[in-house]
Amino acid sequence: QEAVLIAAIFIYMITAFILGKNFFKLSKYVAIISLIGALVSSLKIQIIPTYYAFNGAFVSNFYTVFFKIIILLCALLVLSTSKNVVFKRRNKAFDYFVTILFTTLGAITLVAANDFLTMFIALELMGISSFLLLLFSKSLESKKSAAIYFITKIVSSFTMILGISFIYLASNSLNFDVIYSMLNQGNELSVFFNIGCILCSLGLLFYTGIIPFSNWLPNICEKVKNNSPLFLSLIPLLAVFGLISRLIVFIFQYTPMIQAMLFIIGILSIYKGVLCLLREENLKRFFGHYIIIQSGFIILGYCIATPYAVSTSVLYTITSIITTAGLWTIINILNLQYNINTIADLKGLIYSKKIFSLAFIVCLLSAAGLPVTGGFLAKIYLFGTIIKCTNLYLVFLGIVMIASVIGIYVFLKPIIKMFEIPTQNNFITTKFCLQKLILYSFSVINILICIFPEKIIQICQLIAYQL
Repeated sequence: QEAVLIAAIFIYMITAFILGKNFFKLSKYVAIISLIGALVSSLKIQIIPTYYAFNGAFVSNFYTVFFKIIILLCALLVLSTSKNVVFKRRNKAFDYFVTILFTTLGAITLVAANDFLTMFIALELMGISSFLLLLFSKSLESKKSAAIYFITKIVSSFTMILGISFIYLASNSLNFDVIYSMLNQGNELSVFFNIGCILCSLGLLFYTGIIPFSNWLPNICEKVKNNSPLFLSLIPLLAVFGLISRLIVFIFQYTPMIQAMLFIIGILSIYKGVLCLLREENLKRFFGHYIIIQSGFIILGYCIATPYAVSTSVLYTITSIITTAGLWTIINILNLQYNINTIADLKGLIYSKKIFSLAFIVCLLSAAGLPVTGGFLAKIYLFGTIIKCTNLYLVFLGIVMIASVIGIYVFLKPIIKMFEIPTQNNFITTKFCLQKLILYSFSVINILICIFPEKIIQICQLIAYQL
């Protein structure tokens, strides 16, 4: 997949250089074809038995290929809903789409990384490309948000480099399998190894948008005017969680208290997101805080460091992707077609746009973890896994459940506002568009996941046990 995407990017850049500005109409479709080519190449990748490449720097199995496919599908979703970029900034359309391809390349490389050096290079490719993606918005406020993102990224990169240095100092290796073999044989590594694992995990958390690197996400969601917030809330998050699960299961679990540290960070992120949403009125910032909450929940399953717990987080990740894409599509439609930016502006929406409002309600119920949505199934499965796998975190689980109850009220606020009787109709009739089709499709899938949970749970368990 990486080779196909690299070749596609190379051809894409040469074509753009030859055609110049005339390439803007084709740039989006060529980028989509590049991602489809990478998806088709997944059929030819060896996954059984596990395949290693470049002296063990890359690994290919069912788990890594699954995450790559999801990342490529999410990139396709972002490209297919980026119509405005082509027409509003014709001279920059190629730059925008090739940057998305580079970020996607970094993400799928990160998922397959099997040593810390490859991991860091992939992270930097993904991080720098994400920063460039944020610069395509013209407004000064978006430039400031991009600057905050870049400064925070520098801090996280420095933290990660320091952590990797300590790990190498203690183990004399950067390869995940070699380090795991040393730890599995009972070899005790120095305190530098423990410090390195903690610093490395903190550096990775930047891309998930949770504490201590959480301030950049709501700002970007509010200030950046294109589809970059959706891209950053899906692709880097998926890639980092795809990698961090392997690191926790095979390496980080041997570091005392690191699992408890990540569990506490997850809880703090959930509470920060919920408490911020209690007073949040802006819909785009609302979306940003929602991503922080979801990332906090996902990390809880990975902290337990068992394949069964990983399957829980995989399920939560899938439902979160569906809900995230649905919510951003709704916010984007409301902003572009109706000029609605706050929760107060939703007053009376249900009476004018019944089907649209119903899809919105499904996404909000899934975000709150209420029946009958995929979010309800994922949250119940997560809580049950924590109870089943360990008694150590039961007190923490009670704290998380309190946050979940508060979250129900938070996500019901927009629904209540939609049912209020408006003084006038602010929702003019608009044409059916691709974004609405995507929204309705995701809403139906969200409900079907909860109604027919057996197959999706079996798939998640199969993926996790191939870790």
